[in-house]
Amino acid sequence: MCIILLMSSLQSLSILMKKHKSQHGYGLQEKTEALMDYILKDTLKSKLPKYEAIVKSSEDSMRYRKEGNQCYVLGDVIKAIEYYTKSLAYADNEKLMAYAYANRSAALFRLKMFRECLMDVDAALSLGYSDEKPKQLEERRVKAFTKLQKRLTFEVSSAKKNESVTSVSEDRDNKSNGKEIEPLNPIEEDIYEIVMAKTKDIKKPRFVVDEGQPKLLYGPSKEAPAASNGVEIVFSEEFGRHLVATRNFNPGDIITMEEPYMYLIDENRFYTHCHHCLSRCYNLIPCHACPVAQYCSEECRETAWNSVHNIECSIWVLCKSALEGVISSMRVLRKTLRLLITLTKVVKKSRNYDRIWRLLKQIQIRGLLVSLMKE
Repeated sequence: MCIILLMSSLQSLSILMKKHKSQHGYGLQEKTEALMDYILKDTLKSKLPKYEAIVKSSEDSMRYRKEGNQCYVLGDVIKAIEYYTKSLAYADNEKLMAYAYANRSAALFRLKMFRECLMDVDAALSLGYSDEKPKQLEERRVKAFTKLQKRLTFEVSSAKKNESVTSVSEDRDNKSNGKEIEPLNPIEEDIYEIVMAKTKDIKKPRFVVDEGQPKLLYGPSKEAPAASNGVEIVFSEEFGRHLVATRNFNPGDIITMEEPYMYLIDENRFYTHCHHCLSRCYNLIPCHACPVAQYCSEECRETAWNSVHNIECSIWVLCKSALEGVISSMRVLRKTLRLLITLTKVVKKSRNYDRIWRLLKQIQIRGLLVSLMKE
């Protein structure tokens, strides 16, 4: 960084002296150019410091598994799952991967995540864990399957009961138009009251409701598909190009919705969330090549690899080692790298350079890079 600043200063000084054609400064200009030449040659001769890339390691995998075991014994199951996920990510052979899957399945079983537990048990068995402790893992598999089956059976039976009881209440309402209603027995009366109570408009708190993906209430606009129907793009001297509503919207209505052009997962959530779809997941699967990227499914892993991770994978693990501890620099590097990869893929895909220029102008690349450097 110091060399770059020095070169920039020397270059500015040399250009300034050439511009004014000062005879008094000719000697200084000559020395300045000689110094620039020396710095460039010296930089080419000097070797870059050696950095070891962050790679999968048996030692790290076993260390994280031991830390996970300690958390599991102390009752911190959530943290134990995170450590087991790290152990799986750093495992460089199938045996260590099987151990990580098996240990994580125990933690998932304790959290009553039986579906995820079964997935980890199957993964551990497929990697050869059955050669080590087959009985213990098979017992957990049977228990998890039994628990999951009971849960599914209960949900199905509950749904059927609700349907049958709802039909009883509908029949009761249909017979109430002027005719005498047959009295219900005590059990039917209790069920009827429960059903009627459930039909009341009782809203759950917002933070416990899974709202799913947001949707445009009135459908997409023909002029701007990312915006809702009832929104137009207009231009004025005061505001420039902007959106204007042509219909009334209620508070909370989705007005515009668009996929992010470039996004990154926060480093504190590397081993708790999917690196592609960013969803919370308790049984993440690792990238085949690096110990950093984790995914919630094979689909996300394959999609991420084909889009950007096949390029950033080998670069990121090397740069992460070089900038270890410098969190702000790592964040800037990750964002810049992801942005460059995305732009490059757009260029290769379209070859429409006018479109690329408009895109760069639209996202204000210079302002974005400046904001990245300020973080």
